[in-house]
Amino acid sequence: STQSTWGGQLTSEPYRRYFSLLNIFQLWFADNQAGVSNPFRGISKPNTMGCTYGSTEDNERFLQCDETKVKWIGSYAPPREEHTVYVVLVNDNTYGGSGTARVAVLSRKPDDMLGLLIHEIGHADGRLLDEYDYKYNEPKQLPNLPNCHYSNNGVPWKYWIDTGVLSAPVEQCSYSNYYKPSNGKCLMFSNTEQNNYCAACLEQMALSITKDIVDMTAPRCPLNLERTYVEITKSVTIITNTDYLLNKDVSVSIMWKENNVDITRYFMKQNGTLSIPAMELGLGNHTFEFTIIDQTPSVRPTTSIKRTSQYLINVYQGPRPISCVPKKCTFGRDVKLTENEYCTSCENPAGCDIQYAAVPIDLQGLGAVVQKLQDIIMSMGLIIGGGILLFFCIFCCCGRIFLNRKRDIVRQPTIIKAMRTIMLASSVLNMAISLILLGYSVFMYQQMDAFGKTLIIILICFATAIYVIAFIGFVATFYRSRVLMGLNGVLLLILLLGAIAGTVFIKNFQQNVKTEKWKKTLGDNWVSLVENHPQEICSVQKAWKCSGFFSGCNLVSTGSYCPKDCEVQNRNVEPCYDFMTNYVQDYFGTAFWLGLAICIFFFFAVIFDFLYCCSIRRKEKIVKAMHKAPGLEMHASPLLNNSY
Repeated sequence: STQSTWGGQLTSEPYRRYFSLLNIFQLWFADNQAGVSNPFRGISKPNTMGCTYGSTEDNERFLQCDETKVKWIGSYAPPREEHTVYVVLVNDNTYGGSGTARVAVLSRKPDDMLGLLIHEIGHADGRLLDEYDYKYNEPKQLPNLPNCHYSNNGVPWKYWIDTGVLSAPVEQCSYSNYYKPSNGKCLMFSNTEQNNYCAACLEQMALSITKDIVDMTAPRCPLNLERTYVEITKSVTIITNTDYLLNKDVSVSIMWKENNVDITRYFMKQNGTLSIPAMELGLGNHTFEFTIIDQTPSVRPTTSIKRTSQYLINVYQGPRPISCVPKKCTFGRDVKLTENEYCTSCENPAGCDIQYAAVPIDLQGLGAVVQKLQDIIMSMGLIIGGGILLFFCIFCCCGRIFLNRKRDIVRQPTIIKAMRTIMLASSVLNMAISLILLGYSVFMYQQMDAFGKTLIIILICFATAIYVIAFIGFVATFYRSRVLMGLNGVLLLILLLGAIAGTVFIKNFQQNVKTEKWKKTLGDNWVSLVENHPQEICSVQKAWKCSGFFSGCNLVSTGSYCPKDCEVQNRNVEPCYDFMTNYVQDYFGTAFWLGLAICIFFFFAVIFDFLYCCSIRRKEKIVKAMHKAPGLEMHASPLLNNSY
């Protein structure tokens, strides 16, 4: 799969070092049949991206796709083409692949997929050549080849030879008369034996990857060229996305400037964070520059990997400027104010919003939208339609049972009739809401990971319970059945008690989540779950975008708080306890008031149910009472004369 394949990249440099700065988007375009065309074997399978194997025995494994179609499909993802490598995973077990013009193609042969992926990306992104022999010479002296050279003198990787990392050049690098950096000890020679680049290829790939990284401190929040407004009594806090380097044993230098004055030694923290009281800056505009120089050993010292990010700040006093537009940080990083809210104005005439590479609108795209709508209609329609059909079937059966009893009911006062109308309307509304929730839950279930599916199952159980209780309440109220009304009242009482317990828990958890007792309890439970259910915890880390509990697993991924076989999610920086406490503070207050409203609703539902149940009187029982106590006849006669 895409996830397992890219997860394996983490163990191979330079991907392990820069993985935090890579965005991987997955796009699925299904064809009518698995596999692609193979002219050499007489197989023709038309497909969306025009993928095909070679036409002869010698080049059969040269698996390629139509570059235009690949990039057109790739335009559905946000990145711009100039910063993107398109990887096509072909659902075919025949070995094959290629890498040209920023497009890497590979088959899904399981034992070769990882090495093949890194090999083909070396072609597509780093312009690396194969280091095996094509069995023919190249008469021209091709310039600027990073890992192949037409002579054994003046090779581009001479620095690595002089430092003893590489030995003398070896013949046969794509062309029989060209020279390569190593004697078969490189992934560009054989992706089945080595999953690592040689020094020359590693340097080229490190430079190529970092060249495509627009901003080494991204994601930005606020966006580039947005000016952030800070009230003078607040502090300016800038948190950069440099944890991936600063928390590793590598050589990195960073520098801060404020209005072109170096302030690194005064304000820099070791985690790449800058914090200054706005009062110390003074009123007006301020420009901060953050520069990071990655002195990776993969690149020679004379070639630095350097990126500079700019932050525009305005310190004001008094009312907030009119040009300032309030926003909320979706990344939780960079310039922060209370609750991650900040106020900005765009300094770029062309606008500051993130733009997609393209907005492809076509029949195929429309077909995908129609298909999704069809899936929603089918999933939700079946549930809702089934619920409605079940309702009418049982309702009609109950009608036959209770039909003869309707004439036996004593006429009720107007206020009781109004109460009955409210209860009927409430039951119908609750049934409709529960059916919609059920349909939506069924539709979303297959799109969720293990953690999400657990929440969906809980939602399905809750919606089902609401539907059943609302259904019983409607039938009982409509046919004035004291037995069903009593049953419905008991069920409502159980829900009321559950709602009260849940609301009390929410309030208690909100107030005590940061106490030492709760921290210890939560930490112990987390360790137990990591030990016994590591994949579920990995799913939680993926959903919450966190790792570990009290500290992130990006520092120590083998601790008792970090699940095994969860390398990608273990690189999340934010500890899950921090995420949990922030989430509780942000949402549990609203959840408490919502729970309180639900408790009040169920309270009145229980009261109405039992009041109405007690108001139902039957003539047959009144007559029996009259026979037992003749003195009641004078008082009971008016009731008996009132028809239903």
